[in-house]
Amino acid sequence: MIIEKIREVADKISNSEDLDCIEVLEDLILSAGEFVKKVNTLEGGIIVSKYYKDGEEFREYMAELDKEKFLAHNELIANVKIVNRLCKKYNIPIVYIGDEEDRAAIGKFGLALTNEIFSSRRT
Repeated sequence: MIIEKIREVADKISNSEDLDCIEVLEDLILSAGEFVKKVNTLEGGIIVSKYYKDGEEFREYMAELDKEKFLAHNELIANVKIVNRLCKKYNIPIVYIGDEEDRAAIGKFGLALTNEIFSSRRT
């Protein structure tokens, strides 16, 4: 599970002098959720907004939503790379196994992480 890998990294870092790096793990979790949110917003806009936005207004709205999704995706990718570097630094298994340049795969990883978080919630 991805959450278990993140906990392992946090445990290892908490026993070091790099406590500031634990925030990077939280950034990874938050950026995964933000990316999923932006994908959902864009896809919802595609499905519904054409019914209440006209031509140019629709195109501008879609362009803005797509830009926000792209930026959120970039942040997720950056956080994956940072966390994997931390794993390598501490000689522990990396959190994301896969091509760090494969945007689609990292997007699926973000969704998987978000699904794990959602599935393991307490309430």
